[in-house]
Amino acid sequence: MKTIESSDFILDSRFAELSKPREAEVTIAEYENMHIGVAVADERETNDRGEKIGKTILWPQSFLAPLDTFERQRLETIAVTLKARVIAVERPGVGIDERANSGISLFGRLDGIRQNAYDMLGALKEVVPDIQDQQIELALYSQGAVLGAHMIDHLNKGAHGLKVKIPQITLFEEVNDEALNMALAFQIGGEDTGSDKIEHGITDRYLRENDRFNWLTWPTDRLSFDQAMREFILSEETVAKFNKWNQDKKTGKAVVDAIKGGFANEAIDGFSLVHESFPKTMYKGLEANRSVVEDNAVITFIKADGSRVSSLEGNIKTANRLKEALPFGIISVRQAIALKGQAQHRHPFVHSMPNVAVLAKEFLK
Repeated sequence: MKTIESSDFILDSRFAELSKPREAEVTIAEYENMHIGVAVADERETNDRGEKIGKTILWPQSFLAPLDTFERQRLETIAVTLKARVIAVERPGVGIDERANSGISLFGRLDGIRQNAYDMLGALKEVVPDIQDQQIELALYSQGAVLGAHMIDHLNKGAHGLKVKIPQITLFEEVNDEALNMALAFQIGGEDTGSDKIEHGITDRYLRENDRFNWLTWPTDRLSFDQAMREFILSEETVAKFNKWNQDKKTGKAVVDAIKGGFANEAIDGFSLVHESFPKTMYKGLEANRSVVEDNAVITFIKADGSRVSSLEGNIKTANRLKEALPFGIISVRQAIALKGQAQHRHPFVHSMPNVAVLAKEFLK
């Protein structure tokens, strides 16, 4: 069997063109009273018989990523670029509905990734029942790859009675090539925000690219207090409590931190993700009899050339292992490189919607 190696792809979004998309529809699933948000951005075309034409892509939300306006605009960008339907499901315990946090204890978060993936599929089926007996593609970012791998394993076992086929899996900055990488959460935090104040972090390089299009926004923790309050579904009691804060605390970041449940929840969430092994779980899902992943599926790893979080060597090693389980699949590792003279790309490169449009055209088409 031929060994998989990597090849380079120049990621240059200077001339990316974005059409203003329709806003994604967000529904709070009642599944198990978990209040999981499901967003659907649908830009598919309709044929003469009134049938929707175009692919469906599932993007599982991962570490501390509720479906606020900023996160939804990524789905909308992919959908309008490909004339596709893109669905995102929140990870239980981290949602735009403040009730999402209420039913999950710290210990429940500690080793719950597999259960999270199962519950996310339950919410998906509730809100988008027409995915039954359809093809869906997976687009997985960072630690979302682990959630996607567990979803495949659950689907192989008939979770929630769902029957789907997966012809394509695209992994952006897959970081869990080995288990128990305790430094990973801190590395991701540093990669996202830099070593100084959050305003001057690496992420801002990509957020500034969004300023070219006046309908794009910045993350909720960068917004004003009033803007951040509008991003969440809050009880009257919570609104009254937040409004009583001292003026110096009335920031978007303070709202986000309060909704996410504080540092303890963040630390436990981070640990529960970094101690997972993506290749082990994914291999199990691929080698299963009658796997939901098609025999000739396309699996693409995309690594940012300057990322300190993902590992090119690790991605290549994982890709070669998966090839053993999916010998007829088309598996590749691509490195997104910057133009000569520009800074290398980093882990948060999907926070630039022009980048997302370019990546969608190249790898999700």
